[in-house]
Amino acid sequence: DRMYHGRFWLGQSALVVGFKDAPPDKWYVSSRGNLFTPDLKMAVASASKWVSATVIYAVIEDPATSLHVDSLPADILPWWRCDDPASDRRCSPSLTLTKLLAFRGGLPRPGCENGRPGAEAWEACAKSMFGLGSTRWLAASFDVFSYDSTGLFLAGLMALQARRAVPGHATDQWADLLREYVTVPAQIEHARVAPPNNGP
Repeated sequence: DRMYHGRFWLGQSALVVGFKDAPPDKWYVSSRGNLFTPDLKMAVASASKWVSATVIYAVIEDPATSLHVDSLPADILPWWRCDDPASDRRCSPSLTLTKLLAFRGGLPRPGCENGRPGAEAWEACAKSMFGLGSTRWLAASFDVFSYDSTGLFLAGLMALQARRAVPGHATDQWADLLREYVTVPAQIEHARVAPPNNGP
């Protein structure tokens, strides 16, 4: 408790420690500002990156999909095509799903990737990222760590498209993948993708 409350930079936050099967009165709960209870639903902000990566890896492990760790955007997204793949960084063989998930993309930011779009707007945003042109991609480095959501944004779209290619799943949304691969198996109740967001 002393360590938690001694960190001023935690701001309005809560620390909840307890076993899943233990009743809440057996949990350790401490918060700054007394705004939190064990039952409070709240946005998880960048912690959602871990959840999104879990969904993407679950799609990779699903034998019905064609997604794998070495997949390139062009392998999954039919419109991700370059006239000269050898010289265009957008079609570099280094732009793998692994690099995207490891924040090694260094991708140019189209400005819409944090707008929490629905699935159609999500794809349109990715198309605008691609459409920035090869000159904007010259600075993209696939070996330098760059912590932002742009690579995860593209990786999540690849996972969704790979899943939609499976018969019977053509209209799947990100929330469907979240339920199937995370919240139902983990028995997490009342989790949802906050509207209007339908992506990682």
